[in-house]
Amino acid sequence: MSKVTLAMLLVLAAGEAAAAAARVDFAYGNVTVSGPDGREQALVRDAELDNGDTVRTAEGRAQLRFQDGAYVSLQPNSEFAIRDGIPYAIDFMNPAPDMDVNSLTPHYFEWVVGRMADLAIKLALEPRPQAKEMRWHALFGGDVGGHKPAAPAPPAMPRRPAAGHPA
Repeated sequence: MSKVTLAMLLVLAAGEAAAAAARVDFAYGNVTVSGPDGREQALVRDAELDNGDTVRTAEGRAQLRFQDGAYVSLQPNSEFAIRDGIPYAIDFMNPAPDMDVNSLTPHYFEWVVGRMADLAIKLALEPRPQAKEMRWHALFGGDVGGHKPAAPAPPAMPRRPAAGHPA
C-alpha cells in the first residue's frame, strides 16, 4: 500500500471518528441542548449532537437523525442523552414514548396496544406476588453482579396476530 493511499485512509477514518452522533432534522418550541460542560443553548435545525450532549424538550418537539438513518422524535417534556456513543431516551412524563401511533404506524400500534391489553388483563386476573425487596437479579431473572436468580423468569405471553393480519 502506498503512503498516499495510507494517508487518505487515515484522513477518512479520522473524519468518521469525528462525525456527529446525530443531526437535528427539526426543533420547534422550547428545546435545548447541553454539552458535557453543562452549558445549555437552544437546539436548532441541522445542529450536530455529539457524545455527552443532552437534549431537553419543555413545551417543544424535535427530531434527531443518526448516521445510520435511524431517527427519534422527541415529544414535549422529554430528555434524550448520548453517552459513550449510546443514545438514551429519558422521558419523565411518558413511560412509553415510542408507543405513539405516529411513531409506530397504525398497523404496529394496533399490535402493541393489543399485546399491552393482553398483559394488563392477564396480570389483573393472575397477579404476581409483590417482592419484599427489589434486587436486579430478582427482577430480570439473571446473574447480575454475582447474584443468582431468585426464581425462574415467567413464561412468555402467547403470541396472537394483530386484528386483520395473518400470523
